[in-house]
Amino acid sequence: MPVGRPRVVVHERRAWFDVEKWCRTILDAWPQVDGMAGLDDVTATIGSARWDLARLLAEKSELVSVRNEATFAQYGFAWEDPLRRELAARRDQVAQRLAALEEEIDRRTSRLRTLAEQCAHLTRRPAPARQLSKREQRALRAIERADSVILDTAPWDVRTDPATDLSAQTSAVLTAYRELAGS
Repeated sequence: MPVGRPRVVVHERRAWFDVEKWCRTILDAWPQVDGMAGLDDVTATIGSARWDLARLLAEKSELVSVRNEATFAQYGFAWEDPLRRELAARRDQVAQRLAALEEEIDRRTSRLRTLAEQCAHLTRRPAPARQLSKREQRALRAIERADSVILDTAPWDVRTDPATDLSAQTSAVLTAYRELAGS
């Protein structure tokens, strides 16, 4: 019997809904992207990135709970009481850890969202340029420019993330695809 990962309860449903949507988008598009990118199946990589985000979101919920508990526990104590000062110090430590964790979650979700956008863009088949109106051509150029700016402004200098190499390779393929398409 294979050993699986333990369950993680994620309390931030909206954030988790987005993560699930991006993972589905990547995995649904990957058979078409694979032919262009020449990369192996990314199911395990996306699964690891998804698992890591679930763990980080669960840890965030725990830190929020501990911070709130430390905040409310200090009520009723005098300002100069050493126990109140100790609670405040612990609350501040937890708040600092929470802020760092939120930044990491933002970086990872941004990276995953960008990868999903790239995969969706690679699987989209534009109509031949001669059939597009000037307005449609202008809109497609704006979309491509926005994609390019999103890729250039994504913060990539963080802790190791399983989707990092995949995202970089997909970005290179997207650039090559644009050049071949003559957009």
